[in-house]
Amino acid sequence: YVTDVDAAIARESVRAVGRVALDGDQGVSGIVDRLLQFLAHGTDYITAETLVAIKDLLRRHPRWADDCIVAVSGIEVDAISET
Repeated sequence: YVTDVDAAIARESVRAVGRVALDGDQGVSGIVDRLLQFLAHGTDYITAETLVAIKDLLRRHPRWADDCIVAVSGIEVDAISET
């Protein structure tokens, strides 16, 4: 659903994936990988929502910071929209 043309559905899908990562310690690795894949999608609202999910994830699971920082550092600020 992340690739849905309806921005509201896509955003909520990213939020749902982020909530799954926050709810448990099991399987977080796969969820982090999925969130980082969302960053490569190239759609501004998906990128913005994914960054919010990653921020929340890193507060709960700081051990993933290195992987996330590498992925986030490649994003251009102009590619992010908060509408």
